[in-house]
Amino acid sequence: MSEKRKRCANFSLNEKIMCLNVIKKYKHIIESKETGALSWKEKEHTWKMIEREFNAHSDTYRSLDVIKRFYTNKKKDTRKCAANNRAEYFGTGGGAPIPATIVKDPTFELTLDILNKKTVVGLENKFDSDMMNEHPQQNKFEFIYDKPDEPQKEIDSDVEIDNQDTYEDNNKENTNTHDWTTYTAKQLQTPITVELKAPNNTPNKKWTRRRRPEICSTTNVAVRYEEVASVKKNVMEAQLEILEFQKKEMKDKAEWEKRQRERHEREEIEEFELKKKALQLDVHIKQAQLNALNSMTS
Repeated sequence: MSEKRKRCANFSLNEKIMCLNVIKKYKHIIESKETGALSWKEKEHTWKMIEREFNAHSDTYRSLDVIKRFYTNKKKDTRKCAANNRAEYFGTGGGAPIPATIVKDPTFELTLDILNKKTVVGLENKFDSDMMNEHPQQNKFEFIYDKPDEPQKEIDSDVEIDNQDTYEDNNKENTNTHDWTTYTAKQLQTPITVELKAPNNTPNKKWTRRRRPEICSTTNVAVRYEEVASVKKNVMEAQLEILEFQKKEMKDKAEWEKRQRERHEREEIEEFELKKKALQLDVHIKQAQLNALNSMTS
């Protein structure tokens, strides 16, 4: 059976703040999402450094497991407290009154600084009515006063207009508001007013500095394409001749190897037949000699 964990003294408020401040110095390592072997070794080494640094300034000795357990529980409490605060903020009301559960803990913000605040509190919605705006701003209204329309002066579009005067007129604030209900389609044929004409600083220049591509004659292009096509055709014909020659050479080589193999097989068969006949003659000779010896002994 595993040994029962010994309970140690609770952390005081000063110890909590001191421990979280020490952990905050190494939060880029402790809260790293990497899971490699090197990162785990680095985290273990960092936790040992945190243990030594905390015990060097604290009156009560805290082991590494106790510090880790305190930090884990503190993260859970912080996430739970943030969720309760958010639920309290977005409560719609109605029904029996719910007692407030928001706890003012000085270590809450300190723990949020160590953790990723977006994963604890969540993202703020800037475009919906759920936006958490702690400092509401007053709406600024702009009042526009209607003035009677002034009759437009007809201006000939062919008349030259000074660019500088046009630019100054365009920069003036136009505070007149027009009632578009009195306009008709016929008024669209009226010339453009001075306010709508853009300044033209270079009226005499009718060209741009962008380089234009040189246009080649179609005959030269066609001739070049024909030359390229003829060269490609000659190359393909030469490659085809080389392939035909290689094919013929391989075929001749295969036939020669076949003839050599057949000749070698015939020679082996003839040699076998000769050896067979020689053995048969040797057997007959031995048999004749044996018969002669038997007749002499009898």
